[in-house]
Amino acid sequence: MQSTLEIDAEEARKVQKSYLLKYGTTLAGLMENHKVDPGHYLADVHAVDFTPITHDEKLCAGIKALTGRKLVFTNADRPYATEIMRRLGVLELFDGIFDIVSAKLQPKPMMSVYDQFIKKFDIDPDKAVMFEDMVRNLRPAHALGMGTVWVNTGSVWGEADYHADYVHEETPKLNNWLYDFAHSR
Repeated sequence: MQSTLEIDAEEARKVQKSYLLKYGTTLAGLMENHKVDPGHYLADVHAVDFTPITHDEKLCAGIKALTGRKLVFTNADRPYATEIMRRLGVLELFDGIFDIVSAKLQPKPMMSVYDQFIKKFDIDPDKAVMFEDMVRNLRPAHALGMGTVWVNTGSVWGEADYHADYVHEETPKLNNWLYDFAHSR
């Protein structure tokens, strides 16, 4: 943000968060307002140090215990999502990834993106549950009939547009919640 828009760090953070909330992703705002190249942006913003992300046995056990297909639906790109999943130890537990590129660079919470995701993976929304760290992205899932779990990380933008009607469950830690849920049945 700083180098692209030639602004200081404080202003860059303000613009980034405003684009995130207005457009669904920072990338969508940059493409709309500044004609930013999405490939370059995704490569640059996802060139991060992944070493703090480590294997999560509890998360693995919770995911393994779930029945049905497991799919990733992300506003990030596939290489980024794949690396995070690999480090957590869950990559092999998932049946597919629907990323921002698969969505033709259109982000959640746009309903058309959910429609693409459902069509691509032949999902019955009435038999699906969506886990999400941005509560606003649960609204379309709920409208389609999915169960919803909000992973409340405590961020202001994660809570934006909160409405209790479309949050069925809430947890600050997905690994603990998922493990307990999967092993209580």
